Amino acid sequence: MMPTGYFMHPNTASHFYTIMIPIIFYKYFTKKFGFTEFIIILFLFILALLFTFSRAGYIGASVSLLIVAYSRSKKYFFITIILFAASVYFFLIDFISAKGDSSIARLLLWVAAVNMIVADLNHSLWGYGVTNALTVFQNEKIYFGSIEEVPDPHNIILLLSIQFGLLFVISLLIFLITLFIKIFSARNTNYFSENKFKIYLCISILLGLISQNMLENVLAYPEHFVLNVFFIFSGMLYYFVNNYEKKLTQKVLMNG
Repeated sequence: MMPTGYFMHPNTASHFYTIMIPIIFYKYFTKKFGFTEFIIILFLFILALLFTFSRAGYIGASVSLLIVAYSRSKKYFFITIILFAASVYFFLIDFISAKGDSSIARLLLWVAAVNMIVADLNHSLWGYGVTNALTVFQNEKIYFGSIEEVPDPHNIILLLSIQFGLLFVISLLIFLITLFIKIFSARNTNYFSENKFKIYLCISILLGLISQNMLENVLAYPEHFVLNVFFIFSGMLYYFVNNYEKKLTQKVLMNG
């Protein structure tokens, strides 16, 4: 009875809420939603997310929500943490345990992927290819004792590493980390204050999706909607960083 919406699978559907929950908070904070609309939509989204039974979805949405709460104030951030702790204690643990424990099965998938990555220097650097990596992985996971019927390691970093190699993954991580460092270095500026909610919205969705895909792979598949959304919000964040650096350069030239 897990809800999938249009996405055919609850783990894909759960990504929708990781994206949409911070968006409705953004609309409420910027007074584009009234309180009644906000509460009704938030309740429906959280209820639907819970019944996906996606633990990765719970993590992704929680990270997104914590960041967007922090954008409002530290008080909202700590209140959200308290509410999370209470919800886990009173009812969330029942949803988390509903599908049973798959920790060992997931670990076996990760071990198989790591073994593929370190197999030799060529595959470490360049990977196995988009489709060939999944074919090799099917054999590799059986060798390590995994009989779970999944096509990939359920970890975005491991999947991209076996497909495209460590050079690609390291380059991607450097780009994202640099992006976050640059935008946070501007957090005490007027430019950041003027665009605070938009910037935090981008950060919350990006980090929420990344956190969720530490236990999933949906982000890596271009046929799903998630990758497109990730590109949109990473592009928006890049725009804010680039625009800030241009203004900073103009200010230095004018003062010089």
